Amino acid sequence: MAQINVTDIGRVTEILSVMRKHGFGRLVIQAGLGRYMPDDDETQGQKAHWTVRVREAMVELGPTFVKLGQILSVRPDIIPARLAEELQQLQDRVPPVPFPAIRRVIEEDLHAPIGDIFATLEEQAMASASIAQVHRATLPDGTPVAVKVRRPDIEAVIQADLRILYTLARLVEGRLVLPGVYTPAAVVSEFDAALNQELDFFREAASCDRFRSSIAEKLPDVVVPRVYQAQSGLRVLTLELLVGRPFHKITPDDPQAHALAHKLIEASYTQVFDTGLFHGDPHPGNLLVLDDGRLGYLDFGLVGTISAEMQQVVSSIFMSMVFKDSDGLVMAFTRAGASRGRLDLKALKAEIELEMGKIHGASLMEMTQSANLMNYIEIITRHGLVMPKEYAVLARTTNLVFGISRKLLPDCDIVAEVRPLAERLVTQQLAPDHIAAQAAKMLLAARSGVAQLPMQATQLLSDLEAGRVEISTRNPDQDALLTEIRQAGLRISMAMCVLALSTAGAIMLSAAETRILGLKAVPVLGVLTILGSSALWAMLVAHSQLAGLFSLDATRRSLGGLLRFFFSGLGRKHR
Repeated sequence: MAQINVTDIGRVTEILSVMRKHGFGRLVIQAGLGRYMPDDDETQGQKAHWTVRVREAMVELGPTFVKLGQILSVRPDIIPARLAEELQQLQDRVPPVPFPAIRRVIEEDLHAPIGDIFATLEEQAMASASIAQVHRATLPDGTPVAVKVRRPDIEAVIQADLRILYTLARLVEGRLVLPGVYTPAAVVSEFDAALNQELDFFREAASCDRFRSSIAEKLPDVVVPRVYQAQSGLRVLTLELLVGRPFHKITPDDPQAHALAHKLIEASYTQVFDTGLFHGDPHPGNLLVLDDGRLGYLDFGLVGTISAEMQQVVSSIFMSMVFKDSDGLVMAFTRAGASRGRLDLKALKAEIELEMGKIHGASLMEMTQSANLMNYIEIITRHGLVMPKEYAVLARTTNLVFGISRKLLPDCDIVAEVRPLAERLVTQQLAPDHIAAQAAKMLLAARSGVAQLPMQATQLLSDLEAGRVEISTRNPDQDALLTEIRQAGLRISMAMCVLALSTAGAIMLSAAETRILGLKAVPVLGVLTILGSSALWAMLVAHSQLAGLFSLDATRRSLGGLLRFFFSGLGRKHR
């Protein structure tokens, strides 16, 4: 885990100052960071909702925090759904880096003069964001391409901010409880991993190629740009140039609106249930309508993968939602997630049924205003189910698709719209070849297990004969009961000591006068004995009242460790 540098102190102060400015000063103080915060006033009004103020603070803090917000916006299992929805509005458009610096990055990364790589390269950037900027270019054979170049200083900036975030996370650990199941340090670790993936253009190129090949035959109306490997590297990514209209410019009145919405829904269905590879960030800026009406995907920094087992669970979730099967939906969620404790299935089902009621029979406009598919992730997280992050990313992806569909088909009933897809999924799963394939998998698994049974039975009989098998039972309340018995025994012993000391002290107080050095020795000993019994009585009362607040075993271990440390130190000193 990265450690903060002395040079980062100024940035820490700036971060805390911005938090105070946007109304989070009390949170900073409660987290124990008030001494690092300047004494300026909280200038941001408290009228805006806290999620809006979080977004505004991230914008003011710059590229790293904008990127943090964008990454968190796809993780409703980490943050509340309302905050995730607010963070989706974050845009990281920043002024482009001057072209000489971009030229240097390209030539260093591709190990050749820029004239040997491209026939032309426009100095003016087509788009500029916090991580990279894009320039239009042509290859030596005249092919138009888009060249994505990582900003030359971005890695140092990100690493400095990550050091600060790790340090702040450690400082607030145990003081700040997040609404989800993650600790602050775990959130920063997730952010660190996601950023490192986004900085690696080799990985993005591989994801783009995999995505393109997976849908090439299944979706002829969908276009994914080709990667030009010879002109790509760790910090440079050269892609086929797609020209078209961004989705945010398509209106419901557009003649293509209805067809485009259906293409997008169909493409999303195919990615999830057929190919197992889906675009994790299909917001309107990453979708194009080409001149021939085909749908184009851009930006492959976030591509999700669904395993065969996960596809089965997602299929159950999808069909249960469409056919309003709350029992099936609860079972699918519990199958997908791991429980942190006892799960109240009835309470979970009640909340899910309430959420499902907001979707069925509602138009896309009404559904998006009153319900959100990411709410399901928030509900199950609140009930103690820990879902793999792929489910959260998929939920957010689906929500983005429905958000675009809402704009293009505002009066459409989304359940009625996707019901044919659910019926197709049911047909596929009940098809003889699918059932035969599943049966074959089960038989192969059973064959492996059955083949091991004779050896396992022989081993068990051998262990039984040799007396190496022990059967034990454990009462979950056993440890607490033993602790209570030990504490009761200790109290009884202390009470008996108090009684004995008090009696002895009273006898000594009434004893005959015997002087030693001019003092009445026996009565003095009696007073000391009674004082000792009083102190022991106070300890008994304290133990009776405060025993539930601390662990006797833990205290004993701590004292033992302290004594060992002390005596080992003395031993080293004498040596």
